[in-house]
Amino acid sequence: VAAAAFAGTSGPIPGVGGTASGVVIVSATVSPKLTLTLDTPAGDPDLALNWAAIDPDVAPAAKAVTILVDSNKQFDLAVVEDFSGFTGSGITVTNSLAAGENDIGKGKGVTRTDTVSLSSADWWQVDPTTYTGTITYTVTQD
Repeated sequence: VAAAAFAGTSGPIPGVGGTASGVVIVSATVSPKLTLTLDTPAGDPDLALNWAAIDPDVAPAAKAVTILVDSNKQFDLAVVEDFSGFTGSGITVTNSLAAGENDIGKGKGVTRTDTVSLSSADWWQVDPTTYTGTITYTVTQD
């Protein structure tokens, strides 16, 4: 019966002086992995910061977006705001991570917090309606 040749199988390695040796190459390719998870406060709808009933006598408290990244490479965080829905309202929206962040170290569970605040020089001058905007978070491996 003839022996079948298999890929990765060497032919006979002849020995010299009672010794035979062969080389096997060992390699591992690790794929890049990147995940982004956003979390908004309990009580707010998923992925929303909702100041539902602002009283003109009480400045609204800031709210936080938790940004959780798993990345096996250094990465950058870009933050893009569109607060155009607040234009002319008398409300200023600010967020602590507006500039984003570059060269964040790799790891599992890398966390950043973006604190979002609403302010007005005079809440009594803000027309009662719903104003909306967005914040887009993007992570990119270097």
